[in-house]
Amino acid sequence: MPQLFKNDARARLATAINDSATTIVVEAGYGDRFPVATMGTGVVGDWFKATLENELGVKEVVRVRTRAAGSDMLADVVRGEEGYAAASWDAGTVIGLRLTADDIQGVLGVDWSAIPEEAVTAVSSVKTLTHDCRGQHVDTDSATILVPSGVFSKGDLVVIYNNSGANRAINAAGGVTMRWDGGVTGNRVLEPYGLCTVFCVASNVFRITGAGVS
Repeated sequence: MPQLFKNDARARLATAINDSATTIVVEAGYGDRFPVATMGTGVVGDWFKATLENELGVKEVVRVRTRAAGSDMLADVVRGEEGYAAASWDAGTVIGLRLTADDIQGVLGVDWSAIPEEAVTAVSSVKTLTHDCRGQHVDTDSATILVPSGVFSKGDLVVIYNNSGANRAINAAGGVTMRWDGGVTGNRVLEPYGLCTVFCVASNVFRITGAGVS
């Protein structure tokens, strides 16, 4: 569910909106200047942030969760992001993609010296990876790891460590293809104290690699 960016994504509103509108229509033919977003379609998907601004310099940051290819409609819009108040905007108001303080802080604030841990609890025999596990270190000493369908996007990865003296299974849920060396697919085993990475290469397709995977 990554945030999307695109150069020269800028247009004007085709119609006015009030402070509670969740659909924004831009001038005809300009929709494809913006990314295609799928987060609001009921599946895990992508989204982008946009800024509305009038000639007086008044601004509002919004999050756009749905825009289909070829459409001039930005839909499932979350209003008043990053401390800005939702406002009414006239037709002709400029809307565009730009980096915000939160975007920059999100990069500068990351501690690149360590991968944070998403711990596997001992109360369950199966740990299903979640969207929050992206970029995380999952430490298992008792659980089977399940790679789910419809959760991860291309480029997401999870690091898994088997902190035990026994083999731990890493299984693919229904609809998931998990590839190993030579293109072999299927469930895998992580040997005692083995370390591996599960990397999403396409929708519901993963590549697993590492020390101790069999």
